Amino acid sequence: MIKAIGDKIIVKQEKREVGSIIVDDHEFLLKPVGIVISVGDDVVGVSFDEVVYFNELAGQRIEYEGVEYVVLNFRDILAKIC
Repeated sequence: MIKAIGDKIIVKQEKREVGSIIVDDHEFLLKPVGIVISVGDDVVGVSFDEVVYFNELAGQRIEYEGVEYVVLNFRDILAKIC
């Protein structure tokens, strides 16, 4: 299990659809949208399993048990889908 601490949020990022185009750039395939996997104790207003938009250049990418996640600061969350 992976757990965010402090003001951090862990998000599983969604992939972009590119049709039949072959794209070699991994970063291009990722959208600045994801599902919240874990929320630190200091975060208010965002909770587990919500969909959020975040700053495209923000966060630290990590891999845990073969799955890629983005660890974000709370201030990097731009909006959530209600």
